[in-house]
Amino acid sequence: MLQSQFRTKTFQLSDWKFVCNRASAFFVSHSVPALASWLAEAANNPALKKPDQDRLCLIVALWFHHGRECLMAGNTASGYIVVPHEPSVLSEMASRCIKTGRSPEEWIRVFRTPGPRAEAMTAAATSAAPTPEIRPPAPSPPKPAAVDRTAWTLPKIAALLNQHHQRATYGAVAGVLGVLPRGAMQGRSKSPEYSWIVAAGNGIPTGYENGQIHPECLRQIREYRGRVNTSAEKLLAWLQRAG
Repeated sequence: MLQSQFRTKTFQLSDWKFVCNRASAFFVSHSVPALASWLAEAANNPALKKPDQDRLCLIVALWFHHGRECLMAGNTASGYIVVPHEPSVLSEMASRCIKTGRSPEEWIRVFRTPGPRAEAMTAAATSAAPTPEIRPPAPSPPKPAAVDRTAWTLPKIAALLNQHHQRATYGAVAGVLGVLPRGAMQGRSKSPEYSWIVAAGNGIPTGYENGQIHPECLRQIREYRGRVNTSAEKLLAWLQRAG
């Protein structure tokens, strides 16, 4: 997208402005005002170079540092890139691997690292600061439980979908599990309980005979009834409510 030696013919300043504005908001939210200010100036610069693009890599570094899920495409032998994990990006990378004759399972990884320990940081700051007057702490409202993707397995997801007669796409389920869509059902038999996990294009479980599909699921397919959950984030929220 950058003009210099990258894609001069297809460069659009509006695209660069969009990237700068989104990145600037990110750095403001993470208390990095210097980069946010630089991005505001860079948004109107049509003559960009490689170092300008490299500064945006810090977004991925901060994402990684805080324990967020990341995607690694490539390998240590030939080179690789790391980007924030999004189901749509994962599907796009898998599609490109297939088109170029590569195995997505070998070239794409979803990973994360534990985020920084707030307790350790607080303890270090307290030890370096003067001892304040000790007062009873004010009561704080209970915090909502954090959403943990690792708590979900394919059998758990299929059981809830079957219980509530809810269809979800392979991509949505794979996004919750943190795996590639084409490998989400690997090793699973075609049974009515798993027939609620369907293809995005037609809402039908791939490769199933009518007798292997749950009767209610088959009715929804034939009568074009019932919603199909196609988003990993929405499916995760639905699982939290249903579970």
